Amino acid sequence: MTDLNFSEATLEAVSFLSVRKEMKAEPEAIGAAMAEAFGAVWAAREAAGAPAITPPMAAYVSMAEGVATADVGMGVAPDDAAKFSGDGEVRIVELPAGAAIRVIHKGPYAGLGETYKAAFAHVAVSGKTPGFPIRESYLNDPQETPESDWLTQIDIPVS
Repeated sequence: MTDLNFSEATLEAVSFLSVRKEMKAEPEAIGAAMAEAFGAVWAAREAAGAPAITPPMAAYVSMAEGVATADVGMGVAPDDAAKFSGDGEVRIVELPAGAAIRVIHKGPYAGLGETYKAAFAHVAVSGKTPGFPIRESYLNDPQETPESDWLTQIDIPVS
């Protein structure tokens, strides 16, 4: 794990086109679930002519006992969000605005667990209370970027 820099951030509300996935909190299981969800969201977004306004993201709504549940997808403009009825697997979830602690993880996704441990420790030391949904944004394309250079932004809502 490289040196981590934590900062305070203000998250904007986002109309998030997504598929909810419950998965084992293990890199292989998460990777497979993410690939499936991103494929479904990408196809629905393209079919509706709704451009993405955020990088691909996972919004974790729970993490407990080796299982993670996340809405996986990307943000769309509010006008485009109205194109999705909520019927079926792909749906709009409104991610709330608010304060967060932010950290950028550089490197393989398999190392994210250590970054999360450090981030939650930082939140605790800061005297803040962590919340959900935790946003994990994928800032570059893993198909075009060497694994050692992958960038993942983690935003932990705090109060």
